[in-house]
Amino acid sequence: MEPPAEPLEMLLAQAVAIARRRARVIARTVALDREHEPPGLIGMLHDEIDPAFIRRFHVQLHFPRPQVAQRLRLWARAFPPDAPLHPGVDLNSLAQIDLTGAGIVSAGHTAALIAADAGSEHITQEHLGEAIARQFQREARILAPADLAKFRVGASPVSPSRRRDGLLTAAFPR
Repeated sequence: MEPPAEPLEMLLAQAVAIARRRARVIARTVALDREHEPPGLIGMLHDEIDPAFIRRFHVQLHFPRPQVAQRLRLWARAFPPDAPLHPGVDLNSLAQIDLTGAGIVSAGHTAALIAADAGSEHITQEHLGEAIARQFQREARILAPADLAKFRVGASPVSPSRRRDGLLTAAFPR
């Protein structure tokens, strides 16, 4: 095939090539979808989905939020045995805060990063409080400043701040 000489012909040749590649990808995707039909929906926002859409799923799985005893075990396992956790960290108070297992692990990792960023030798209750506040922000949930007060070391209280949508969120002063 002779290469196109005009800019318009070049543009059309590129468009045809892209369309052919996309058609192959779409055909391959459709074939795979027919082979491996997804069995159902897994998610935390079941109530947010239209019931007519949900009726099409063959299987629905429900993952309940962990209770206090389960959260205590999750917090205990959130840190490796050699993690520099401060002896004053109270896992029982952490377990009182309603987080999922993934939220607990994420908050634990965030607390470790906050401690490392601050140059601290230990992961403290204050680092965990800030990490939990960030996790609640990621989940678009509201955490009352009183809930975070037990994590604050020193005289400075947790200061509430107002988001653009008017909701109050808790944030530690930097």
